[in-house]
Amino acid sequence: MLAVRVQRVVVTAVRQLLNGAYRFNEPVYFIAKRLNEGDDAEYQEKALEVRLDNHLNAGETALFLEVAIRDASVFSTSVEVAGTRVGQHAILRATGNSIHNTIAAVLLHIRNKTGLPPHVYFEWSEKGPAANALRFLLAGEGDIPPLTHEILRVAERDARRRPMVHVGG
Repeated sequence: MLAVRVQRVVVTAVRQLLNGAYRFNEPVYFIAKRLNEGDDAEYQEKALEVRLDNHLNAGETALFLEVAIRDASVFSTSVEVAGTRVGQHAILRATGNSIHNTIAAVLLHIRNKTGLPPHVYFEWSEKGPAANALRFLLAGEGDIPPLTHEILRVAERDARRRPMVHVGG
């Protein structure tokens, strides 16, 4: 059974980014993204793509959420989250033991801080089930949206308090 394999979330230097994304009685929105070039054009393209695929309107502030894997074989660890900006884009960069566990831990942490379940937006993987299973076993990756959703479902039984996972594209 999948479970959040994170003991604690350590957040540094992200208060200003979160304050810019949090609006009273509204959830925080995240766009899950793999770090590639890390330039402004990359974030601009991803933001537009996710907003169109998921009908996320331009008035809703969304933070990018990127995960770096430390060691997929470590089953219990802390997640470190730092904030940065690239151009006009606010980015949370988390480091953990697996992508889906790290995302789930960050979302639950934000929910606990704001009192509202955050939303995270993904794209469907173009890889087949066998390739995703192999990526999960070897690198702690796999088909991240459904794995993240399942971890959140197990960690938070109350659907009203559970962070929302959206997949488009």
